[in-house]
Amino acid sequence: MWIRHVLVPTLTDRDDDLKELGEFVKTLKTVDKFEVLPYHTMGEFKWRELGIPYPLEGIKPPTADRVK
Repeated sequence: MWIRHVLVPTLTDRDDDLKELGEFVKTLKTVDKFEVLPYHTMGEFKWRELGIPYPLEGIKPPTADRVK
């Protein structure tokens, strides 16, 4: 099993939560890969084009250091 966690500043990047997630993943015997994916804004324009408010507006992607 592969697990991917999207790192969204202010939503999914609290140190305590990340530590807890890591501890939980360690208990899973079938995990082959765990990836932290940085949030990005590449799809924001699609929301605008559809006339839908973008729920993550104003949230900036995490820095490379934060993703590490």
